[in-house]
Amino acid sequence: TCYLPLLQATYNTVKGARPDTLVIAGSTALYDAPWFEGLWAIGGLDYADVVSFHPYEVYFDVSKLSTVIANANGAMLAYGADKVRPIWITELGWSTVAQGTTATSESAQAANLIKSATLNIVAGVPQTYWYDLVDDSPDRNDHESNFGLFYDRSSGAAALRPKPAAFAQALMVEQLKGRPFTELLTVGDGVLAVRFGTGADSVIMAWGATDGLTASFASPTGTAGEMIELSGKSFPFTAADGAVSVAISTSPVFLHGDL
Repeated sequence: TCYLPLLQATYNTVKGARPDTLVIAGSTALYDAPWFEGLWAIGGLDYADVVSFHPYEVYFDVSKLSTVIANANGAMLAYGADKVRPIWITELGWSTVAQGTTATSESAQAANLIKSATLNIVAGVPQTYWYDLVDDSPDRNDHESNFGLFYDRSSGAAALRPKPAAFAQALMVEQLKGRPFTELLTVGDGVLAVRFGTGADSVIMAWGATDGLTASFASPTGTAGEMIELSGKSFPFTAADGAVSVAISTSPVFLHGDL
């Protein structure tokens, strides 16, 4: 009830001056379901072009992100299909703090960046903002100081030193090259496989709920392909009897070939 007048005043003022400018409502820490549902119940969706939240409740299990987004969409849909607004994830990240309950390895941070970005694309989220670009301090034991894709500036260094997550983000951009999400694939228990693009030109991204899993893909032409890890290392594979089996772990890989 306090937020609605603020939203109405902002929306009406902005639209009066710049009708094409988007007004984004929410930006809450976590997806605060009761708060959003309460706001929608009193007409908040009439004054929002986009809905935003920062779903840190998935910090310890990124696979829950799809459920959070589905719940947010469902809350809007309850008021009519015309009321559903695009969801922007305007903050999400993982800290590479060295110790404590929130400690995340640099490789896990990189994997979570790729997984969260992919899950958001699959869920129809058009904008995802990573928190954040550069570490806040050199204190590796402070949780809030270690969310960056790059380490903080080092004495005598001309440039910021990237973490694996910065490389992984660049790798994802290079691998997908603007290909759109086309389908989810069923390739094995515990494996999420996502196709971007179509036909032999498509790229498949895959990872497992646990390590030590196997994904099986049909290969109509039986041609060779390659698997690229988040490190950038490339491994060739070949089809046998019209199929390809690939070892899958919790770290995402990119697969190229007629799969």
